[in-house]
Amino acid sequence: MSNRLLNEAPGDSSTVESAIDKAMARSPLTLEECDSLNEVDIASLIVEYNLSYPQAKTVMGWQKNEVRRLNAQSISYDGSNDELMQESNALPINGSRIIDVIREEIKNVFKALTK
Repeated sequence: MSNRLLNEAPGDSSTVESAIDKAMARSPLTLEECDSLNEVDIASLIVEYNLSYPQAKTVMGWQKNEVRRLNAQSISYDGSNDELMQESNALPINGSRIIDVIREEIKNVFKALTK
């Protein structure tokens, strides 16, 4: 995987190479690795990084999958509830207490509906 372009920065090549390795192993990619793969097409993966066509398709498919994962992760977690997340992780889960809370919420919903 050392056939990089002359005008390409050495850091760019190593990022793409690590992204290719991770994609082939189906490991999570970082945002930088997804961006670096986004700038590469299948032809350059085949020519510059000596991948076969099925390998290049696998890498590009995994990159799309990881972009979707990163998007979903950023949408579902905005970082505003850090203290609540740490507190809830520290508390033990009591199954009977959860059932009581659910029953209480169901009662509140029925009360609101009958008004």
